[in-house]
Amino acid sequence: MRSLVMTDTPLFTPADARRRAPQLIGYLMSSPYIELTSDPTGIGYSVYYYERFMMGSLKTRTMAVDGIEPNAESIQQRRYPFVSEVVLVTRKGTEPDSPAAKLRNWLLSPQGPQALHRGGYVRTGAK
Repeated sequence: MRSLVMTDTPLFTPADARRRAPQLIGYLMSSPYIELTSDPTGIGYSVYYYERFMMGSLKTRTMAVDGIEPNAESIQQRRYPFVSEVVLVTRKGTEPDSPAAKLRNWLLSPQGPQALHRGGYVRTGAK
């Protein structure tokens, strides 16, 4: 949020230290949706996949930025401006039969990206 959206604009800080900022970051991925359903002027952010395929909130919607809606095509083509990468990193020397190495190898195989795509995740072309 800071680097992609706010850049040089500071995040909200309550003027009165006894007041709390809206609890948009919680322990659940659904926390922003829970808060936003009771705040008609609220704004939040979430992961595209979660919003599109898991949450299904009737009281929230995605928002176009500069006329570009967040959808699989605009994300894949990197036209939607608020996209961040998800990367997989394994430690050097990871045993080939370890769960981490097996997951990495599967994700790099032809089946891994196909399964992620079928599941609704968007590949941006990064390798």
